[in-house]
Amino acid sequence: MNDNETEETLLLKEDYWKKDGIILGVDVGTTLIKMSIARRNIITFKMFNKEEFQSLKNFLETLKGDIIKCSGCGISIRSYKKIFEHTLNIEMNINDNELTTLAKGLYFMSKNVDKPLFIYDDKRINNIPIQNVMIASFGSSGQFLKVGNDVNDIKMLAASGEGGSSFLGLSRLISQMSNLNHLEAIKMATSGDNWKVDLCIKDLHKHFDKLCELEMDSYQIKETTYNYGNYSGSLLSSKFGKVSLDIVDIKDIKTEDVVSSILHSTVSNNTRMMYLAAKTEDIKVAYVCGNFMTYNPIRRICLKTVNQCQGFFKVL
Repeated sequence: MNDNETEETLLLKEDYWKKDGIILGVDVGTTLIKMSIARRNIITFKMFNKEEFQSLKNFLETLKGDIIKCSGCGISIRSYKKIFEHTLNIEMNINDNELTTLAKGLYFMSKNVDKPLFIYDDKRINNIPIQNVMIASFGSSGQFLKVGNDVNDIKMLAASGEGGSSFLGLSRLISQMSNLNHLEAIKMATSGDNWKVDLCIKDLHKHFDKLCELEMDSYQIKETTYNYGNYSGSLLSSKFGKVSLDIVDIKDIKTEDVVSSILHSTVSNNTRMMYLAAKTEDIKVAYVCGNFMTYNPIRRICLKTVNQCQGFFKVL
C-alpha cells in the first residue's frame, strides 16, 4: 500500500451478508475514490487518489471473480464506471442521490457496527439518535443534511464550496508542488504555525496601541488591564491579518505557516456553517463524516470548540 492509499476494517455484530462473495460500494468524489468491501461480517474501507489508476486497477484485480454486487455514487462515478465494470467484469449500479446513501449508511452503521461512538468531549454516547439529526459531510466541499423521521426523509440544509479540494488546490499553489497529495498537504500544515500569519484580537489591539503611542506619548494602554469586552484576547480576528497589517515580515513566513492557516480556515468555516445550519432546524446532534475530516488532525480542535461554545450542540 503506497502513501496515496489508506485502509480501515470494521467488524459487524454478526454475519450480515449470508452469501459468499463481496458486496462492493464505490464513491468517486472530486479528488478521492472511496470503496467499501463487505463480506460476511467484515467491512474494509479502502481509499485511493483518483490519479492513481494503476494502483486502483491492481487492487481491483485482486477482487475479480469474488464480487456479487457493485454499487456506486459520487460526483465523478459515471466517469469511472467503465473502468470498474471492465476490470471486474460486472455491472455497476449507480445511485445518483448521494444524500440518500449517506443517510442509509448512518442507519446501517448505527444498527450493525459494534464499535462505540464518541462525541468530541470524550463522553460515550449510549443511545445513538438517528432521527432529526444532521449529517455533515466534509469532503471536497461541505454538505449539511437533515435526516428527519427515516432515511428517506432528507433535506439539504446548506453546502459550501470549500473543503478538501480547496485546501489541496491552494496548498499546491502556495508550495508550487503540483504533485502534492492531500496527506502530504495536511502533514505540511501541521508542521507550520498559522498564528505566524493569522491575527487574534490581542494582536490587533497591541498593533493599534503601538501606532497611537507613536503619535501621542501620553497615550498608553497596558495589555494586562485592557478589557476585550465579551471576547477572549486569543480569539481569531482575521485570517492573514498580520500580513495585511505589516505586523510580520513576509520574508520570515514559511510555506508551512501559510498552508496551516489555509487548513484552519477551511475547517473552521465549515464547522461554523454546520452549527448555523443545525440551529435553523433546532438539530441537537450532528454526525461528521468525509475524508477531509477523517484524516485531518485539527478536526478535533474545531469540533470540540463548536461543542463548548454553542452549548446545546453535540458533534459525533
